[in-house]
Amino acid sequence: MYANGINSFGQVVGSYTGATVNGFAYKNGKYQTIIFPGATTQTEANGINDNGIIVGWYVGCSSSCAAYAFASRNGKYISFSYPGAYGTFADGINASGQIVGAYQLVDGSFHGFTTSPISAADFERPGCCEIGPWSDHQLF
Repeated sequence: MYANGINSFGQVVGSYTGATVNGFAYKNGKYQTIIFPGATTQTEANGINDNGIIVGWYVGCSSSCAAYAFASRNGKYISFSYPGAYGTFADGINASGQIVGAYQLVDGSFHGFTTSPISAADFERPGCCEIGPWSDHQLF
Protein backbone atom coordinates (compact mmCIF):
# COMPACT_ATOMS: atom_id res chain seq x y z
CA MET A 1 0.00 0.00 0.00
CA TYR A 2 1.40 3.38 -1.02
CA ALA A 3 0.12 6.76 0.15
CA ASN A 4 0.65 9.32 -2.62
CA GLY A 5 -1.27 12.45 -1.61
CA ILE A 6 -2.95 14.18 1.32
CA ASN A 7 -5.13 17.28 1.67
CA SER A 8 -5.45 19.66 4.62
CA PHE A 9 -8.37 17.63 6.05
CA GLY A 10 -6.17 14.54 6.38
CA GLN A 11 -7.78 12.66 3.49
CA VAL A 12 -5.16 10.38 1.92
CA VAL A 13 -5.05 8.82 -1.54
CA GLY A 14 -2.74 6.15 -2.89
CA SER A 15 -2.64 2.70 -4.42
CA TYR A 16 -2.36 -0.94 -3.39
CA THR A 17 -1.70 -4.20 -5.20
CA GLY A 18 -4.11 -7.12 -5.26
CA ALA A 19 -5.07 -9.04 -8.41
CA THR A 20 -4.65 -5.62 -10.07
CA VAL A 21 -3.31 -2.27 -8.89
CA ASN A 22 -6.14 -0.17 -7.44
CA GLY A 23 -6.35 3.32 -6.06
CA PHE A 24 -7.76 4.14 -2.66
CA ALA A 25 -8.99 7.09 -0.63
CA TYR A 26 -8.75 7.06 3.18
CA LYS A 27 -10.73 9.23 5.57
CA ASN A 28 -11.67 8.88 9.23
CA GLY A 29 -10.57 5.24 9.53
CA LYS A 30 -12.33 4.10 6.36
CA TYR A 31 -10.97 3.51 2.92
CA GLN A 32 -12.59 3.44 -0.46
CA THR A 33 -11.32 1.56 -3.49
CA ILE A 34 -10.89 3.68 -6.60
CA ILE A 35 -11.08 1.90 -9.96
CA PHE A 36 -11.69 3.93 -13.11
CA PRO A 37 -14.71 2.39 -14.92
CA GLY A 38 -13.30 0.14 -17.65
CA ALA A 39 -9.72 0.16 -16.33
CA THR A 40 -8.18 -3.18 -17.15
CA THR A 41 -5.10 -3.60 -14.98
CA GLN A 42 -4.27 -0.47 -13.04
CA THR A 43 -5.75 2.61 -11.39
CA GLU A 44 -3.52 4.84 -9.26
CA ALA A 45 -4.72 7.77 -7.16
CA ASN A 46 -1.97 10.35 -6.70
CA GLY A 47 -3.46 13.62 -5.45
CA ILE A 48 -6.46 15.10 -3.66
CA ASN A 49 -7.40 18.71 -2.97
CA ASP A 50 -9.61 20.19 -0.25
CA ASN A 51 -12.64 20.05 -2.59
CA GLY A 52 -12.33 16.25 -2.61
CA ILE A 53 -11.21 16.03 -6.23
CA ILE A 54 -8.91 13.05 -6.68
CA VAL A 55 -6.50 12.75 -9.61
CA GLY A 56 -4.47 9.86 -10.94
CA TRP A 57 -4.17 7.58 -13.92
CA TYR A 58 -5.40 4.24 -15.22
CA VAL A 59 -4.62 1.71 -17.93
CA GLY A 60 -7.33 0.99 -20.47
CA CYS A 61 -6.91 -1.56 -23.23
CA SER A 62 -9.88 -0.86 -25.46
CA SER A 63 -7.75 -0.24 -28.55
CA SER A 64 -4.27 0.04 -27.04
CA CYS A 65 -2.95 -0.44 -23.56
CA ALA A 66 -2.28 3.24 -23.03
CA ALA A 67 -2.40 5.13 -19.74
CA TYR A 68 -4.93 7.94 -19.28
CA ALA A 69 -5.26 10.57 -16.59
CA PHE A 70 -8.44 11.02 -14.57
CA ALA A 71 -10.11 13.33 -12.10
CA SER A 72 -12.77 11.93 -9.75
CA ARG A 73 -15.25 13.25 -7.24
CA ASN A 74 -18.00 11.30 -5.43
CA GLY A 75 -17.85 8.34 -7.83
CA LYS A 76 -17.87 10.43 -11.00
CA TYR A 77 -14.83 10.25 -13.26
CA ILE A 78 -13.47 12.47 -16.03
CA SER A 79 -10.79 10.92 -18.25
CA PHE A 80 -8.27 12.98 -20.21
CA SER A 81 -5.06 12.57 -22.16
CA TYR A 82 -2.49 14.88 -23.65
CA PRO A 83 -3.02 15.06 -27.45
CA GLY A 84 -0.78 12.56 -29.24
CA ALA A 85 0.57 11.04 -26.02
CA TYR A 86 0.95 7.31 -25.43
CA GLY A 87 0.43 7.82 -21.70
CA THR A 88 -0.87 10.68 -19.54
CA PHE A 89 -0.29 10.63 -15.78
CA ALA A 90 -1.99 13.07 -13.35
CA ASP A 91 0.16 13.44 -10.24
CA GLY A 92 -1.33 16.29 -8.20
CA ILE A 93 -4.07 18.90 -7.91
CA ASN A 94 -3.90 22.23 -6.09
CA ALA A 95 -6.56 24.22 -4.24
CA SER A 96 -7.42 26.10 -7.44
CA GLY A 97 -8.09 22.84 -9.29
CA GLN A 98 -5.04 22.89 -11.57
CA ILE A 99 -3.79 19.39 -12.30
CA VAL A 100 -0.09 18.65 -12.85
CA GLY A 101 1.51 15.57 -14.27
CA ALA A 102 3.44 14.08 -17.12
CA TYR A 103 2.79 12.61 -20.52
CA GLN A 104 4.84 10.17 -22.55
CA LEU A 105 5.24 10.28 -26.31
CA VAL A 106 5.64 7.19 -28.51
CA ASP A 107 9.41 7.84 -28.72
CA GLY A 108 9.59 7.28 -24.94
CA SER A 109 10.24 10.90 -23.95
CA PHE A 110 8.40 12.38 -20.96
CA HIS A 111 7.12 15.94 -20.63
CA GLY A 112 5.23 17.83 -17.91
CA PHE A 113 1.80 19.47 -18.11
CA THR A 114 -0.48 21.77 -16.12
CA THR A 115 -4.23 21.98 -16.83
CA SER A 116 -6.73 24.78 -16.54
CA PRO A 117 -8.61 24.63 -13.21
CA ILE A 118 -11.29 22.01 -12.65
CA SER A 119 -13.97 22.39 -9.96
CA ALA A 120 -16.67 20.37 -8.24
CA ALA A 121 -19.20 21.95 -10.64
CA ASP A 122 -17.47 20.24 -13.58
CA PHE A 123 -18.65 16.89 -12.22
CA GLU A 124 -22.29 18.04 -12.19
CA ARG A 125 -22.63 18.99 -15.86
CA PRO A 126 -25.19 16.80 -17.69
CA GLY A 127 -23.49 13.94 -19.53
CA CYS A 128 -20.16 14.82 -17.98
CA CYS A 129 -18.81 11.76 -16.36
CA GLU A 130 -18.23 8.05 -16.16
CA ILE A 131 -19.93 6.67 -13.07
CA GLY A 132 -18.01 4.17 -10.96
CA PRO A 133 -18.62 2.15 -7.82
CA TRP A 134 -18.43 4.18 -4.64
CA SER A 135 -18.51 2.42 -1.30
CA ASP A 136 -16.67 2.80 1.98
CA HIS A 137 -14.83 -0.07 3.60
CA GLN A 138 -13.32 -0.36 7.05
CA LEU A 139 -9.54 -0.45 6.79
CA PHE A 140 -8.69 -1.62 10.32
